[in-house]
Amino acid sequence: MTNKKNIYWFIAGILNLFTALLHTIGGQLDLVNPLLNSSLETQTKAEWFGVWHMVTILLFVTSYLVLKNARI
Repeated sequence: MTNKKNIYWFIAGILNLFTALLHTIGGQLDLVNPLLNSSLETQTKAEWFGVWHMVTILLFVTSYLVLKNARI
């Protein structure tokens, strides 16, 4: 029974890691670069950019924790 639970944790960790990579690469190209080239105020750009990085870090940390919990 615990082996089946570990497989679910592993799949969840891989999906989360894929999401983190997609967020990092795809989002940088499609969202962050145009945002930095926009005519928004500098502080607004900095806040959006900071939040973007916090979400990226959170995605990678949760991926690590879920995969660590899987222990296959």
